[in-house]
Amino acid sequence: MKLLDRLRKKHHEVDLKRKKGIDAYFESLSSSNMETFVEDIATTFNNSEKLDYYRLISNHLGLALFTIDLKNKEIIYVSRKIEEILEISKEKLTIEYWKSLWYKGGTIDFSAIYARLTNEGKNSHTYRIITPSGAVKWINETTVAVKDEMGNIGKIVGVIEDCTNALHLEQKINFITTHDELTNLPNFLNGSEHIQEVIESYKTTRERFALFCVNLDGFSRINNTLGFKIADEAFKQLSIKLEKYLNKGVFLFRSQGDEWYAVVECSMKNEEYMSHAKEIIDIIQAPLQIQDYSIRITASIGISVYPDDGENKVELIKNANTALKRAKKHGVANYQLYAANMNIESFKTFQLETDLQSAIKNGELYIEYQPKVDVKSQKATSAEALIRWKHPLWGEVSPLEFITIAEESNFHREISEFVIDTVCRQVGQWEEQGIQFNTVSFNLSAKDFLKSSLISILETTINRYQINPKHLEIELTEGTLLQETSVVQDQIEQIKAMGISLSLDDFGTGYSSIHYLKKLPSDIIKIDRSFIQHIHKNVEDKIIVKSIIELTKGLNKTVVAEGVENEEQFSILQSLGCDLIQGYYYSKSVSSKRMTELFKMDQIEPASSKSGAPMNRRKYYRVSFPFFPLHTEMTIVSFNGKAVTLGTTDVMVLDIGLGGLRFVSHLKLKPHTDILYNFRTTLLDKEMIFNGTIVRYNEKEQDIFEYGVEFQMEESDRDEFASILNKVSLQMKQNPLFNDGDFIDENPSSYLSKIQRR
Repeated sequence: MKLLDRLRKKHHEVDLKRKKGIDAYFESLSSSNMETFVEDIATTFNNSEKLDYYRLISNHLGLALFTIDLKNKEIIYVSRKIEEILEISKEKLTIEYWKSLWYKGGTIDFSAIYARLTNEGKNSHTYRIITPSGAVKWINETTVAVKDEMGNIGKIVGVIEDCTNALHLEQKINFITTHDELTNLPNFLNGSEHIQEVIESYKTTRERFALFCVNLDGFSRINNTLGFKIADEAFKQLSIKLEKYLNKGVFLFRSQGDEWYAVVECSMKNEEYMSHAKEIIDIIQAPLQIQDYSIRITASIGISVYPDDGENKVELIKNANTALKRAKKHGVANYQLYAANMNIESFKTFQLETDLQSAIKNGELYIEYQPKVDVKSQKATSAEALIRWKHPLWGEVSPLEFITIAEESNFHREISEFVIDTVCRQVGQWEEQGIQFNTVSFNLSAKDFLKSSLISILETTINRYQINPKHLEIELTEGTLLQETSVVQDQIEQIKAMGISLSLDDFGTGYSSIHYLKKLPSDIIKIDRSFIQHIHKNVEDKIIVKSIIELTKGLNKTVVAEGVENEEQFSILQSLGCDLIQGYYYSKSVSSKRMTELFKMDQIEPASSKSGAPMNRRKYYRVSFPFFPLHTEMTIVSFNGKAVTLGTTDVMVLDIGLGGLRFVSHLKLKPHTDILYNFRTTLLDKEMIFNGTIVRYNEKEQDIFEYGVEFQMEESDRDEFASILNKVSLQMKQNPLFNDGDFIDENPSSYLSKIQRR
């Protein structure tokens, strides 16, 4: 509301009949503003009769008028309203006292004010004061300079107004129009404007940020069964919980009904955004206690990422909603990134997260066993139980891919119980058959050791299958040991008291492994594979391994080297006095039936001595790239009969022909006709695009896989491609270092390792 409008409102409260003269003046003022009013006073400053008249008007209308003599630094006149606002009588009011009321947290630039008075003859500004009663007031002050004959400012005439209530009202109105009434969160209009502001600030840097669309699953049933009041209270409580969790770098606002948006302004990898989404779902799933009801609510989340999924707020909001719809199709408590932003690895992770629960129910999980071979006798004396997942489409899924997912969900306990039950049952069968072996080891989740029920589960399962606990061995990881709580320590001691062996896994990688070696009642030490991998090439690794073996033997413990892959590594470990080895040199993980056969053998032959020449399955001639692998972008275009749109993943093509290609990747994929891949690369300055299915694979080295692809290609396209391949073949004969294409001057394995670390 303008100052003049406020004056008019006050004037209407005056008795018009008794104050006709003042009313007439006020009417003449209605077309002007406060500055004009003050200027009028200043121009009549030397006319005492008119000046008295203005002062009469100011008192009668309740105007806070004042006059200051700058030369003598004193207040000449103040109206009664000044006394009311400043809460002090005019007799006690001085310039210094007025200054003492100014809010200490604010600043007033007097030089700028004086400059405006000098140059423009007037000034307006707003500031805060604290009155003697402690009230904080916002003051709007308008002043006009009164100059002498020399043009110097001798006096100033001003008027102040207490605009505190108006300002608070304005703030309240602004809050109401920009915030949700139920939750007090920013509303959709406010939030969408914030998205655009973030986009504007990120345009130059091209940094990423994510928009989460969070929607409650089946929330309408709470409205229908428990009523709107309880439903509203549930949504309010959830909003408070989310706001507390998302308090840094996240702008949370309500969309409509049972939906929020969260602007995650930090630049992250997609996997980190997904991790945040999972945490949000977990927070929402925690039970709410409202009146006499314990309410459990789930939520689904769709995620779009700037700038990949949109460069304006409309696109980002639309794509986050699209991702949400896809999440809803996968069931409750699900989250999805907008499909165009997914690469194969992310897409596979999503599928595994969705399918893990059904994997447990459908019996897709199983156990394989990798032998631990005595170095001296070369006999399999123990084994490690390794959990596996045979996914109907992705094939054999590594524990590295799904155990983390399980631990972040509620499935890790079910998986741990499955491992304990399967291993104990198998140990019981071997005991009945009279098979000679020392121990079968297995890993448990670090979270299992925080549950007091672990000992009960172990005891119950051991009794169920009537087995000797000495045949069991639990491998402790540093993730478990870092939780040095009384519960963890107590359970480790009870496990040891039951007769179960304990081994310290991945020894040498943790910052405090020596500490654990001394403190824990472990029987076996496993040297981490990272020290074994280059032991035959790296003197430092050999010295470290030698020290670990000597230290372990000095403490009268058994030492196991894991990740042994070739004869050179085996020979060095044998010379250093290692007790047991585990790795591909002797055997990959095998079925319980095959493990039974290995236990029965007096000696195991190294697996490398039994490998024959690979079978040539190729129908067409291929061009090989022995020096420079061909960098290629791969994506999935069809999954289980449904078209999908994903981002790309880098792979290295080793050879290519009319029928297909061979590539290496860090991804573990399964040959399956229901997954159609697309490959895009450049040869001879021509973009090459192929579709095909993976028909075979093998693990070339640790976490690096080699695949054979069979093209799905029209004969006309095949003829055109044949012409290009012939040119490439001819040029390679002339120049073996041919690299006219997207070739990489780097070892494929090292290049792929760098990709994984991004």
